[in-house]
Amino acid sequence: MKGLLIKDFHLLKVQRNFFLLIAVIAIGFIVSSNGNNGFISYAIGFSCFASSLFSISTISYDEFDNGNPFLFSLPFTRKNYVLEKYCFGIIIGFSFWILSNALTFVYLLFRGFSISEDRLVSSLILIPFFLLILAVMLPLTLKFGGERSRYAIIGIFGGILLLGYVSANIIKILPMDLSSVFAFLLSLSTGTVIAGVAVITLVLLLLSLKISISIVDRKEF
Repeated sequence: MKGLLIKDFHLLKVQRNFFLLIAVIAIGFIVSSNGNNGFISYAIGFSCFASSLFSISTISYDEFDNGNPFLFSLPFTRKNYVLEKYCFGIIIGFSFWILSNALTFVYLLFRGFSISEDRLVSSLILIPFFLLILAVMLPLTLKFGGERSRYAIIGIFGGILLLGYVSANIIKILPMDLSSVFAFLLSLSTGTVIAGVAVITLVLLLLSLKISISIVDRKEF
């Protein structure tokens, strides 16, 4: 798997301009935020989301010019190939998360803004967000390929938005009182919420990994 990671990091050199563009946009949002937590969270979230695209792009490079038959003739298992894509995506995502947070904290300290607990929590919440995006995008890309997976991803997120809209309208029509549920959720401590989100994210990520391994095992090259 080490060799696959080295290969993918070398592929990133081709996209160094994209790296620069992400950094410039993130810095622009941070500087123009004037300490606004929403803008800062958006800048960090954008960096994490954009970085997750690198893992997807390496799959497209592997498929380019019918490269997979040669690639899978090398001494590694299909399971190792899938594991490497997840590890690579997580490494890149966390790297951008750490970098954007470091830039944010330097900016806040320089401008005299406080680093409150809310800022730290909103930053931590972005980690499961980008991991869930990775968990959705990787199986779809491995299944449909780099080009067709884009349409599948748009369809899935569109379906989720539609489901949310329909569910919200159903809740309005039906005599359901969700105030007790919201009150219970608000009563939970920050640590409990973070631990619960972390467990759910880990379970979904492992499920995604299992699905991806199954997809690649069934592929013929």
